[in-house]
Amino acid sequence: AVVSVDEQGHILIFNPGAERVFQRSAAAVLGQPIELLLPQAKRDAQGVPIASIASVDSPVSGDVGGGVGGVGVGFGGDADASRASNVSPTASRVKGVRADGHPLELEASISQATVGGKRVLTAILHDVTEQVRAEADALRHQLELSALTGKLMDQEKRTTQRLAQALHDQLGQTLTALRIVTDLDRRALPDLPADAVQRRAQVSELVDQAVKQVRRVLVDLRPPMLDEEGLFAAIDNEVTTRAALHPMTDLMLDADPAVQAQRWPADVEYALFMIAREATENALHHASATLVRVALIGSAGSAAVLVTDDGIGMEPGTDRGRPGHLGLIGMRERAHAIGAKLEIDSPPEGGTRIGVTWVAPNEIQSV
Repeated sequence: AVVSVDEQGHILIFNPGAERVFQRSAAAVLGQPIELLLPQAKRDAQGVPIASIASVDSPVSGDVGGGVGGVGVGFGGDADASRASNVSPTASRVKGVRADGHPLELEASISQATVGGKRVLTAILHDVTEQVRAEADALRHQLELSALTGKLMDQEKRTTQRLAQALHDQLGQTLTALRIVTDLDRRALPDLPADAVQRRAQVSELVDQAVKQVRRVLVDLRPPMLDEEGLFAAIDNEVTTRAALHPMTDLMLDADPAVQAQRWPADVEYALFMIAREATENALHHASATLVRVALIGSAGSAAVLVTDDGIGMEPGTDRGRPGHLGLIGMRERAHAIGAKLEIDSPPEGGTRIGVTWVAPNEIQSV
């Protein structure tokens, strides 16, 4: 759409594109004030139409706010009245309205010219209403998904805590009782046939194995010391546990003493711990790494976890996850749920780096 107005804001040019966008005929709008094309909230009773249509989200070219006759918008210095002088237009977002009252979102390039000693303002308008609506819908869906992820993370934490408590209080107690019974049986019946002694030894070994398995599951379900002692203690315990299971890989944790005692909101600590755990597990099981290093950095208003390895790295395009491989997607969603930033890359020298950074909202505002 191309719309031109004079200094009083009366429409001089209304091309066929403008007729399609605004659903008005040129004959009906020529000579009319441009407020006719603006939403009611943007109309100005004092005849400052271009000032209204230039109420944009990003500045138009020139100096907005100065006076150009009755138009009320300045576009830089005065042009020579003896020639036409154009200002290079800059695209901006403006609002309009169709004949039926339907609101429009428009991208506008507004420029001025002096023709025959009179100022003329011209707006080239592109209808982006559907694009803006789609962007708003996408943003709303993203916020809804982030909120849902946060709720699911909270539910996950509560569910795993209940399951861990049940395993500890019920199955754990049952196995303890079974251990006591087998010990009493061994003392009460010391003299048994060889095959019975062998079976009893097998039962005792199975009980020990079951106890170890339950303890391992409890460690996975309920990060030790996370609630009581904080993020560093939980990651330190995780690194120690994984290092014992993977003796061929050097697994290290770096953190300044001040960071070791630092605490953050519970949901932040839980999300960062789970991301650190997932990243470490990926490095140990899929990267063929000989060295995995976990670093914890932070202060009262921020926290960051960086997991690096010297393994085979990642194929291009896999940093956002692949079908059937939900680990990276899960890390990204956990980061989004607490408003953190997740970065994944494979440097040219090899290996993989996974970093997540959280900054408290009030810290972001202060910056």
